[in-house]
Amino acid sequence: MLYCPTIIYTENDKTTNLVKLMVNTSGHSVESKRRTLAKALSFRLVALTITAPIIGFNIALGIQVLLFFAYYIHERLWLRVRWH
Repeated sequence: MLYCPTIIYTENDKTTNLVKLMVNTSGHSVESKRRTLAKALSFRLVALTITAPIIGFNIALGIQVLLFFAYYIHERLWLRVRWH
């Protein structure tokens, strides 16, 4: 799938700040790899704080590192799915 990302600015609903969005030529939003990494990291940190007290920090950390990569790959693959 070929696309040419462009940047548009929209007004945020809660504030008057402008939000930068990347969209492809068909008008669908495109998420950057950096944003996907940030989402994966924040999600795994939340999961680590929940699971560490239950199963121990070392085991929980190992699981979260593995699942971090799984989540990242999952998100990147979903960006390729056309959803109309």
